[in-house]
Amino acid sequence: MRDYSTVGLPLRNPALHLSFLSFALHAMVWSNLGFYADELYFLDCAKHLDFGYVDLTPFVGWITALARYLFGETLWGIRFFPALSSAITTFLCGEIARILGARFFGVALASFSFLIAPAFLRVGAVMVIPTFEVFFWTLSFYFLIRILLFDEVRLWVPLGISIGLGLMNKPTMILLPLSVLVGMLIFGELGRLKNRYFLYAVGLVFLICLPNLVWQIRHDFVTLRFILDVKSSGWVSRIGLREFLFGQVIYVHPLNAMLWLSGIFFLLFHAQISVRPLGLSYPVIFLFLVLSGSKLYYLLPIYPVFLAAGAKQIELWSENFTNVKAFRYSLAGLFLMGGVLFLPIGIPILSLSKFDALTRRITFGFLNTRQAPELFQMFRDMEGKYRNRRLSEVSDIYHEMPKEDQPDTAILVAHYYFAGAINLYRQQYDIPAPISGNVSYHLWGPRQYSGTRVIAVDLSSRYLSRFFLKVAPTRYRRIYLCSEPKAPLKEMWPDMKILVDY
Repeated sequence: MRDYSTVGLPLRNPALHLSFLSFALHAMVWSNLGFYADELYFLDCAKHLDFGYVDLTPFVGWITALARYLFGETLWGIRFFPALSSAITTFLCGEIARILGARFFGVALASFSFLIAPAFLRVGAVMVIPTFEVFFWTLSFYFLIRILLFDEVRLWVPLGISIGLGLMNKPTMILLPLSVLVGMLIFGELGRLKNRYFLYAVGLVFLICLPNLVWQIRHDFVTLRFILDVKSSGWVSRIGLREFLFGQVIYVHPLNAMLWLSGIFFLLFHAQISVRPLGLSYPVIFLFLVLSGSKLYYLLPIYPVFLAAGAKQIELWSENFTNVKAFRYSLAGLFLMGGVLFLPIGIPILSLSKFDALTRRITFGFLNTRQAPELFQMFRDMEGKYRNRRLSEVSDIYHEMPKEDQPDTAILVAHYYFAGAINLYRQQYDIPAPISGNVSYHLWGPRQYSGTRVIAVDLSSRYLSRFFLKVAPTRYRRIYLCSEPKAPLKEMWPDMKILVDY
């Protein structure tokens, strides 16, 4: 009963054309703004390739290393793979709709709905962990649907590879198989797992994740301890249920709400019984994330499969209209206009002041910088005004020191993103590589510095006084000159871990 070749030849497949459009759209804005904070950190992770990092699993470090090797430390180079990942996911959305039975209209609607979502535009525009999280979740759902619909049991093997790599990108990937298992249990489909290919998939997931597991054991599960420290610190503000719900609608595009809600309905009630367990994955994961105090974007990777299923459901409903073509053309026009309206929220095509104003206007004031900083802060970070000013200030302080003191003067910074900025631009400002107790920089140590002279950036005098007898302010805010360390820097380093602002 396998019959999902419903859109004709590949060159007539709208998902393929929209995937090329996705890549081109991102390529157009690669250089509109500078490096994002996380990109600066990932470039440093790429220089310290390992099977783990303090605050993240290793996949993003590996892919950044590949981009750096192929294209150098350039904006377009580091953003090539995010754009490619987003383009492939655009295609996969249409393919999922197609194997669920959608024809040309449903396939086009599925891919286009992904293309216009502000959140998906963003994760295709910069190198961030959700970029590849969305890709691996969508790819895994693609394999799962083919396994459950058509009993293609050999696809358990690539599914295992996809989930394994997804876990190496972000551990929350585990929510996908767990939520599907809950659905299979409820719908009585667990018998589908009784085959050797499923066991191969489980083995592949374990083998792919084993290097990171060994790394975590060797480092006393430092990532788990980091997560617990962040939770207990209160550093990550808990978003309210109203903001979380409204944020989902805005982040994935208000028009797309009709699709993913229809997708839940389709998978639970209209799809074949074998794939109905997938319909429960959204409510199961949604409930878990809300109860655990999630950020807005944590639910992001679940949406593509429901956009695809919703496109199939909308296509079915449209057949009940007297004039099917008129309805579909009207809906296509509405999505096109809505996509253009929300485009500046997804990719940097407006000035920041216009972007802020537009976002507040189209969300009717429900979302602002305080309530949903991830909607607003990314483009500000990429603009780099604060970062560039801070680099100039540090350079001024460093070059005002006597020449003979400069070689043993360390620059100690509080945050990973400024450490990454110094490493990328230090030749331009003629300053040394920094050290930091923040995230993986703490693992990489204090280099060769003795601690005799330290320029401390964005750290409080109270924190610095724990390690230095002299902490002198400079003419710049939160930049101090420290001397007379209470012990050699290498001895103090284990206690100089920095989690948040001190």
